Amino acid sequence: LLLSASIIVCIIKQLPHLIRNLQNPKVIPDESDIEGKRYYRDLKNIVGEEVVRRALGSHGYKVYSKSAGGRTYISARKGIWYNIGFILAHIGILVILVGGTFGGCARKSYRFILFEGGSAVLSSVDGDELIIRADNIEKMKDPNSGAIISYITDVTLFKGSEEVVSKRIEVNSPLEYGGISIYQDSMGSLNGLGVAFMRADNIAGLKQMLEFFVVVRVNDVKSEISGGLGDTVVIGDNISIVFDDFYDHYRRVGSQDRNDNSIPNPCLVYTIIDREKGIFRGYSFMYYPSYNYGGTPYSVWFIGVKPKDERVHLLASDTPFPLADGNVGALKMVKTGEGEVIVRLVIDGASNRVFELFDGCPVEIGDNLYALLVGTKRAQYTGLRVEKDPGLLFFVSGAVMLCLGILLMVSINPRHIEVLITSKRALIGAMAKRAGEEFEREFRNVVLDITSSGEGE
Repeated sequence: LLLSASIIVCIIKQLPHLIRNLQNPKVIPDESDIEGKRYYRDLKNIVGEEVVRRALGSHGYKVYSKSAGGRTYISARKGIWYNIGFILAHIGILVILVGGTFGGCARKSYRFILFEGGSAVLSSVDGDELIIRADNIEKMKDPNSGAIISYITDVTLFKGSEEVVSKRIEVNSPLEYGGISIYQDSMGSLNGLGVAFMRADNIAGLKQMLEFFVVVRVNDVKSEISGGLGDTVVIGDNISIVFDDFYDHYRRVGSQDRNDNSIPNPCLVYTIIDREKGIFRGYSFMYYPSYNYGGTPYSVWFIGVKPKDERVHLLASDTPFPLADGNVGALKMVKTGEGEVIVRLVIDGASNRVFELFDGCPVEIGDNLYALLVGTKRAQYTGLRVEKDPGLLFFVSGAVMLCLGILLMVSINPRHIEVLITSKRALIGAMAKRAGEEFEREFRNVVLDITSSGEGE
């Protein structure tokens, strides 16, 4: 506060000087005031006001005058932008202080945990929602000692689907955009929730987008295979398996296979073709892998399902991320009273919605939009600290004003030449902020122009 007050006092003191330099003088000084200037000449002979004006004007001076009581006072100035630069520099410092204070009080800070390829929604900037995505999470190591010396993440910002800026950030090299700073804060590994978001016209179309993973044991040899519905996968010389159908909430009613949406129970229906033993139809349940229904001579474990083409996103719990329909989602891991952990997808939009997600069970979360939880995986994450500083614009503006003001003060040498014409003689005096040989030469030339004009009395 004291510094701000001091700067304001300096500006107030300088303003009268600037105003005085831009108008005719109100007071005619005494002869002793002119004689006391650093550069002074007594012209002896009386010269006319117009002669002095022309001589000073030819050297680039702005000329003002006042006449009274038989005396004429002429004040000529050059380089008044120095005074403007002085005021501008001080205003710049004041704006920087205001920006720093405002930014310190109103700064917002967020922390995001993102897996590679993961994204999250940032707060509004200029009315536009920004999406942050993290890619290529790396640790930079010293080639000699192998010690970690830095963390690196490729960060990209989007407005909707349009990329606006991208940068590889490090601990001391943040991404700056529109008042937002994104810093590399930490790095590590933890269990992420694998979630895929898919668009399909109906459940039948959705099933065709899925890939199923099973383990088959034939003659005490286990083989892990995968395929989509209708695919035939060869296991051995005489054995193959066909993936027939998939139920996410399987329930058998009489002799019919049905979906019962009340109980999550992912089930893969398959057919094993053995050229020697025959054809066998079986059922494998993802939540009960040791139970095989159908009486096949071989063990089949249904171990997982994921989309064929859609990307599986590893998402941290409670971190908001954008959805394809323009809303924002967040995963919540909730522990029930029985100790069971339930994953919930919370969607913020026109109407808040909550969906419970279960491994291998697609859930429709919007018009033709489905979410599929595909389990957890331990993966490397990056910790990003995002700061929004509303005072940054003030700080930058103040810095520009300060630099421009200093540039004007350094590059401009303010000069002042005064001429007092009385009934007996003419006196000329001058001063400059930075007096030197160049100004001395200019002063002599002004005097020469006045005295060699041939006008006088």
